[in-house]
Amino acid sequence: MRLQFLIWPILLVILAACASLPAPSISLADLGQFRLAGVEVKGAQAFGSWPAEEEAYLAAHALDQDTINRIKTRPIREEPAMASFALARASSLFQQEMPSATESIFTGQKPVKIVVDLRRFDVPSVARRIFTDQVAILSGRVLLVDQHGVTLLDSPDLNVAIPLLGGLSSPVASAMEASSGNDPGAGLVRKFAEAYRGWLLQK
Repeated sequence: MRLQFLIWPILLVILAACASLPAPSISLADLGQFRLAGVEVKGAQAFGSWPAEEEAYLAAHALDQDTINRIKTRPIREEPAMASFALARASSLFQQEMPSATESIFTGQKPVKIVVDLRRFDVPSVARRIFTDQVAILSGRVLLVDQHGVTLLDSPDLNVAIPLLGGLSSPVASAMEASSGNDPGAGLVRKFAEAYRGWLLQK
């Protein structure tokens, strides 16, 4: 139970940071002249742990035991091929969620691209959830870039978190997440897209 209490200070810090973000430098009316033409994601070094994608990577590749052990025990960023795999999966999720979250904002004709610069993407492993850490965290910035590569709008750091069931229930909870398709990593991307939309809508 004591470990559960450690979750809330982390979440409160994240919520406080979100509440104090500066408003966008472009008005909502002016944002309406743009059309979202693409989403790019950068930051393979942001990935700590992402159990669902680690398992997917292992299932798709014939690897030696040393590599398997590293992937299961070390941060994703330390295994370049695994980091690239995680980034590709995150890119796919962002390419789904960002257009959906912003479709009522970018309603114009001028093409722009969203570039998500990941700072931290971490879904705790089952072992961490049991003993030390029950919060999945995603942090990053979003750049709005025109067709010439000029940055039109640069967001502050956006931070989202999802509390996870921890303790001795972690293995069962993780298995249920996997079987139901309720991957916390996908949930983080969805919440991040919603946070970006919320920031754009600030007055």
